[in-house]
Amino acid sequence: MKKTILLILFLLSIGANAQLQTVTYSISPATFEEAAAITITINGSSINETTWGVTGNALYLWAWAFDLDDTTQKGTPLNGSWTASDEASKFTYNSGADTYTKTITPTVYYNTTSIGKIGFLIKAKDGTGDKKSQDMLAEVGSFQVTLTSPSQNSSTIITSGASLNIAANNTGGNASYNLKSNGISIDTNGSSANYSFIHTNITSNQNYELEVTQGSTT
Repeated sequence: MKKTILLILFLLSIGANAQLQTVTYSISPATFEEAAAITITINGSSINETTWGVTGNALYLWAWAFDLDDTTQKGTPLNGSWTASDEASKFTYNSGADTYTKTITPTVYYNTTSIGKIGFLIKAKDGTGDKKSQDMLAEVGSFQVTLTSPSQNSSTIITSGASLNIAANNTGGNASYNLKSNGISIDTNGSSANYSFIHTNITSNQNYELEVTQGSTT
C-alpha cells in the first residue's frame, strides 16, 4: 500500500452558522479495513438536541466516501435526502452512557469498494438550516502515515539558504520512504516506521511529495 503526502498550501473558508454543532466522537477500531465492521460513537454531551428541535434522540448519519486517491467521491450510502434521512442511517441512543452509536461495514454501507477515506456527520432527520455537525473524516486501512513536520497541506516560509525538516511516521511496521522535491527524489529510506530528513541550503521554492510504501502493493 502506498501513501502519498503532498505539502502544499490549502485554504478552507467555512461560513459560520448558529445551528452547526461541533461534536466529539470516536471510531472503534481506530484503524480498520474497508470490509471490517466499525462502530462510530458520538458523545451525547457534545450535542444540544434542542437546538435542532430533535425529540426522542432521533439523530442520523450522513455519509460519503472517497476513492483511494482520497479526493474522488464515490459510493451510494443509505443517506436518504437531506430533508428526510433514511431510517437505516439512524443512530442508536444509549441513555446510560449518553452516547449515539452506529455500526457499519464500509463496503456494505457505502455500497462500493477500494475506499481510501470515509466521511460522515451527524444531523437531524431534516437537516434544513444546517442542523448538522462538523464533517468528520477517517482514513481506511491499517497502514496509516502521519506527517509530523511540517503540517500536511501547508506552506512554510524560510529565508534563502535555510533548512527544512520533514518528518513522518507510519503504523503497521517498517515502510519505504521516498521524498521528492519539485518532482525529483532527494532522499529515500527503505525500511523505517519513523522518517526524518533535513533539506539544507534551500535557495528556491520547493514543492515536496512524500511517498510511503508498505508491503508488495503500491
